[in-house]
Amino acid sequence: MKDARIPEVMVPKTLTWDKLTALYIYVVYHLKLALSEVVVRFEDEFPDHGSIPEGVYDLDVVRKYNADGRCGSATQRVVQECGLAAIPGMAELVEVLNENNRTGFLKNRPNSLVWLLREVYEAGHNVPFSEHRMNVVRMFWPVQEAYFQAAREHDDMVQQPLTLDGYAALLQLNGCPAEEIAERRSQLEREFERARNGRERAREKVESIQPTRTFWISLYQSSKSAEAHLIQTDDQRLPREYLREHMVPLLVVRKRSGNYAIFVRGHQDLLPLYQALVALEPGIWFHDTRPDSPLLLNGSSSRMAPTSKLVPAQLIELIQGNYLHRTRRFQEKLRQRSGR
Repeated sequence: MKDARIPEVMVPKTLTWDKLTALYIYVVYHLKLALSEVVVRFEDEFPDHGSIPEGVYDLDVVRKYNADGRCGSATQRVVQECGLAAIPGMAELVEVLNENNRTGFLKNRPNSLVWLLREVYEAGHNVPFSEHRMNVVRMFWPVQEAYFQAAREHDDMVQQPLTLDGYAALLQLNGCPAEEIAERRSQLEREFERARNGRERAREKVESIQPTRTFWISLYQSSKSAEAHLIQTDDQRLPREYLREHMVPLLVVRKRSGNYAIFVRGHQDLLPLYQALVALEPGIWFHDTRPDSPLLLNGSSSRMAPTSKLVPAQLIELIQGNYLHRTRRFQEKLRQRSGR
């Protein structure tokens, strides 16, 4: 007798484009179902990982895609586990998403849908956040559909499909009526406007924010030091704007929950600090190793993690003892040596 249970998929608190793609291909190509025919469970619906029921497919929550170093993205892991490599357009998309996880380059393209996906979670909404984030999934689901339809039916693919112009070109390539293309484009243009307005409000806000703490960090191969800041905010848009406005080389952000994020400017080495943090608090810190402006995260907008037990003074002491900031001049020397 056929199992009549509705399939359940567990995803992180919020989805990046990689996780959204992984969800799409698991549901559509592995389960061969529509989004409405599965139950999407978010990580923070469970008190802890031990309470996750059996039979729920883990999409990069407990089993991280990069745990064993064999996959560069959650999408690649689903492709390998479910045998989906032969799907038209899949190899190219996996390559792009793997590179984006290393560098973050996709968000910098004009009218990037990858950037927009991250931003819409912060936008205002008049429904509970649990409903809002599913609405976000539904909003971008048609982009996934358009990409794979075009890859299936056409040899010559659209350049930069993960942008607003690229999406419109995919729809046109797929024979979508002009009126529908205009309507879909208009919907996303409104979301871009809301996201940019949110960024502008964040820029205005950081002008008046005062750091909770200031402290000094040492410079690499120098007897000099530089001032770093710690601020307290839950607004995910503020840290980058704060770094731009205040020009500090390192910023610690503490949420009201007590979770931390550590941001740095430029090509820096956070590994010694990461190792020191992990030695004290194993399993709750994440090291984003992108070449430009790497991060250290104790939980994030998309990742659950137990709150760090470190008080600000202890974390600052660890930073001062395990991090040396590379100046812009030193970073330029490194780039010249490597030929970049």
